[in-house]
Amino acid sequence: MADLLTLLNTDPALRDATRLTADRMPRLVVSRSGAVGGFQNLFASFQTVMVNSVQIDNFNTFDTSTGEWVVPETGTYEVNGKLRLEDGARGSLSYGIGLDVANVDNSGFFWSQGTNNRQGIFNSRIIMLTAGQRLRLYAYVDSPGVGASTAELNATRIA
Repeated sequence: MADLLTLLNTDPALRDATRLTADRMPRLVVSRSGAVGGFQNLFASFQTVMVNSVQIDNFNTFDTSTGEWVVPETGTYEVNGKLRLEDGARGSLSYGIGLDVANVDNSGFFWSQGTNNRQGIFNSRIIMLTAGQRLRLYAYVDSPGVGASTAELNATRIA
């Protein structure tokens, strides 16, 4: 291992060829707008939030039919998600969003409590992902039929 590190530190061409740069780094930005595709009704179950706009997918691996990003490379990723509920959702509801490869209540899921004002939630995490895994933004709302007005998922490989 020390020989490889020495070589990388002493050979600039090799070091530059193996460095993650913006053009070689897997990156994804997708979103949902209720104004474009209508609200997605959320129910009392963990369900994937479907997006209707892909802004950045530099490896072209986002599956619009499932709302999942097929991870192109194994590595460490910074993943962020946000969700805004439709105006008028009752204030006493519990809801949350997750960023993971399965729709489950785990350390990648963040819960919140509703208010009588506009309601939104943000979740951010660092996660190890393996090439081929299917990352998604998913939500749970304990009040059936509450609409997701906007949502966003973004992921960037950081190591």
